[in-house]
Amino acid sequence: MNWFLVHDAFITQTGMAPAALGTLNASGCADFYTPDPNSWDLTINVTHYPWDIPQVRQAIDYVINKTEVARMWGVTFPVSEGTLFVPFTWPTLPKSLRDEMVNYTIDGNRTKAASILESLGFYKKNGDWYTPDGTELTLRIEAPSGYTDATIMYEDVANQLTAFGIPTTEAADPLGTYWGTIIPDVEYQAACDVDEGSAWSGLTAWAGTEGVWSWGYTSFNAMKVYKFPYPNGTIGEINLTQWDKELMASTLGTPEYWSLFYQYDAFTQYWMPTIPVYDEYMVTQYYPKVYNCSWMYDWGPLMEISLSGYSTSGNSDATFPSTKFS
Repeated sequence: MNWFLVHDAFITQTGMAPAALGTLNASGCADFYTPDPNSWDLTINVTHYPWDIPQVRQAIDYVINKTEVARMWGVTFPVSEGTLFVPFTWPTLPKSLRDEMVNYTIDGNRTKAASILESLGFYKKNGDWYTPDGTELTLRIEAPSGYTDATIMYEDVANQLTAFGIPTTEAADPLGTYWGTIIPDVEYQAACDVDEGSAWSGLTAWAGTEGVWSWGYTSFNAMKVYKFPYPNGTIGEINLTQWDKELMASTLGTPEYWSLFYQYDAFTQYWMPTIPVYDEYMVTQYYPKVYNCSWMYDWGPLMEISLSGYSTSGNSDATFPSTKFS
C-alpha cells in the first residue's frame, strides 16, 4: 500500500482489507473485482465421535449464518452447500436439478440445526449441547496466523457456534505449523480451508498414491464406495476415482454430464466433508491514469456474477464491494 501511495507501484492484486482499499481509493486508485473460484470452507475432522456422524456436520452447516460471516471482512460473499463448485458451475445447472438439491441457506436455520441434534439424542443443559452419553459438545477451529481475513471471519463462525450452544474457540497457528503439521497430519478438530482449491469446491488435488483427497481429508478415501440418499429418497453410491474418470469422459452440458454433478452434490450434501462458508473477490488495484482497465467491464455476463441474492458488476471508480451489493 505504501508503494502505491508514493507511486512506486501502479497495479497489484493482494487481498487488502476494505479500510486499506478505501485509503488507496482516496489517492486515486481504482478497483476491479472478480470472484475467486475457491470457496473458503470449515472442515471438520470426521475421525472422532460425534463429528463422524454426517447429521452432526449437517447441523453445523445450518447453524452458521454465512451472510454475517462475509460481512465481517467486506470483500467476500456468502456461499452454501447448494452452490456446487462455487461460484461458476452452479448458475449453469439445469433448474430441474437445482430444485431437487438441499437448501442449507446462507443465513442459517438454527431451528433446523437443533431438531437434527435432538433427533440424534443430543440435549441442551444450561444453554449448551451435550451428546447422548453426557459429554459437552465443544469445538476448536484452527486457522493460519497472518491470514487476517480468515482469522476474523472464522472467529465469527466460532462466536456463532458458541451462541448456539456449542462452545467454540479459534486458534491462530504459525503458518509453518499449520501447513506443515496440523493440516497434513490431521491434528485438528476443525480447520479453515484457506483458498487452497479444495477438492470439494473445485475438482482439484487428488492425493495420488494415497488415494485420498488433498490436505488432511484422510478419512475420505477416493477408492472407497460411499452410499448416500438422493433428495428424492433413493439411495445412491459413488466411487470418487471412477466418478472423476466418468466426468472427464463426458460431454459438457449433456444429461450424462449433469447427472454426474447431481450425484456428486447429493454425496457432498449428505456426508458434508466440508462446510462452504464464503468466497472472496479477487480485487485488483490500479491507477486509471496508468492502466486503462475499462475494457474489462464490457464482458457482459462474465462481470455480472449473481449468487444468493448478491451481485457485483464492473465499476472503474469502485470504492468498496459493499456499495455494489444489490
